[in-house]
Amino acid sequence: MRFLRARVRRDERGASLILAIVFMLVAGAIGAGLTTSVSSGVLGSHVLTVARDREYAAEGGINRAIAALRAGSPASIGLIGCGPFNYDGLAVEGSTTVDIRVECTPAPEVTASPNPSVRHNVILVACEAVGNTACGGTGKSAPIIRSQINFQVSAADAVTSTYVQTWSVSK
Repeated sequence: MRFLRARVRRDERGASLILAIVFMLVAGAIGAGLTTSVSSGVLGSHVLTVARDREYAAEGGINRAIAALRAGSPASIGLIGCGPFNYDGLAVEGSTTVDIRVECTPAPEVTASPNPSVRHNVILVACEAVGNTACGGTGKSAPIIRSQINFQVSAADAVTSTYVQTWSVSK
């Protein structure tokens, strides 16, 4: 019996191999989690950048349409058809460009008291330009920004003020 006990070793040979395997498994799990997190962040930032560029270009398109309407015939603002305006290659943050279509719909409003007058309102809808399609469809031609603008026109037939009545951004 004593002979059998002598043959059984009580040292720690092989323990370093087990520790090395455990270390490799833990380091691999941490590395896989970190890689997944980084790749998810990079993909998410790209999606956010594209959406931001579209929104900024749509806002620029609406601002350019407002300026074009102010420079046009003030008497017709909000009373007859206006637009659409196509802006090809609006630059956003360096080299990114987006083609924007801004549709303009007259929305005149008649006030009754104390003196009847006409409010010169227009509804502007901006979407990403896809061929010659109108805003409001599905896909890329879905509206990005919708706004209602009021132009104050003086008796001398000049735009004196511009007011943004509504401004909504779609996802």
